[in-house]
Amino acid sequence: MTHQKMPRPYIVDTHTHTEHSYDGSTSAENFIRAAIARGISHLCITDHSETFVNKDLKIYQQRAMFYVNDILELKKKYRDKIYVSAGLECNWSRFDEPLNKEMFEKIEQDKHFPFEYILNSFHDVFGSREKGIKKDNLCSCERYYQNVSQSLDAPYHFHAVGHINFISRYIDKCDCGNDFSKYNPVFDEILKKIIKRGVILELNTSTKPGHFPTIPDINILKKYREFGGTMICPASDAHIKEHIGRNYNLAKEIAKKANFEYWTIIQNGQSLKVRF
Repeated sequence: MTHQKMPRPYIVDTHTHTEHSYDGSTSAENFIRAAIARGISHLCITDHSETFVNKDLKIYQQRAMFYVNDILELKKKYRDKIYVSAGLECNWSRFDEPLNKEMFEKIEQDKHFPFEYILNSFHDVFGSREKGIKKDNLCSCERYYQNVSQSLDAPYHFHAVGHINFISRYIDKCDCGNDFSKYNPVFDEILKKIIKRGVILELNTSTKPGHFPTIPDINILKKYREFGGTMICPASDAHIKEHIGRNYNLAKEIAKKANFEYWTIIQNGQSLKVRF
C-alpha cells in the first residue's frame, strides 16, 4: 500500500450494511443515493461475509458474485458523485477462523471478487458459540477483550478492525460498567497489535443513548495515539439509509481532541490520509 495525503476535506463512512446482509433491509442504490444527499465523499459498503459463507464456499461464491456485481455496477453509475467501495465485514471467532482463512484465500486468487476493504470484527458478546456467555447472565468483559486481541492474529489479510469495544453497547447487561480502565493491560495489547499489524482502527458511531458517543471512546483513542497509532476512520455501522454518516461531526471532534487530523481510507488500492 502507498500512502498519500488528500488536501481537500472528505466526508467518510467506512462501515455500512445493505440488504445483502442478513440484518440489512435497504438496497445498495438507496444507500448510495442517501450518502450523496448527505455530502459523503467516500462510502464503503461492508456487508457481512458470513452470510455468503454459510459453511459452504459454493454458496459463498454464488452470493458474493451477486453482491459484488451489484456494488460494482453502482460504483460505475455514481462515480462522478461519490466513491463507492465494495467491502466485507468478517466476523472473527476461533471456531470460524479456518473457514475465514479459506474464504479470503479464495478472494485473493479469484479476480471475480474485487473486495477493496476487509473489516475484521468480533461480535459474540452473548453468542452461543462462546460457552458460558448467555443473555441472562453477567458477561465477562475481560474474556471479550481477550477474543478481540486474538482476532488481531487472524491468518488472513484485513484492512481495519471494527468496534473494538463493541461490548459497550451492552453495558446494561454486563458486569463491567462504564469503567474500562480495569482492562488496561488487554487494551494496551490490542492497541499495540493494531499498530504493529498496520491496520486501521475504526471509530464507530453506532452507540446507544447514555453510552459512550463512539466505539472506542476518547480515552482509548487517546491511548492509541500516545502509542503511536495514526490510522483511524469513521464508521456509522448503518443498517438503514437514515443512519448513513450518523454523528460524523461528533466523531470528527473526538478525533481532533485525541490529536488526529486525518482519516485513513483505502481507495483504488491505496491507503490515503484525507483531511477532516
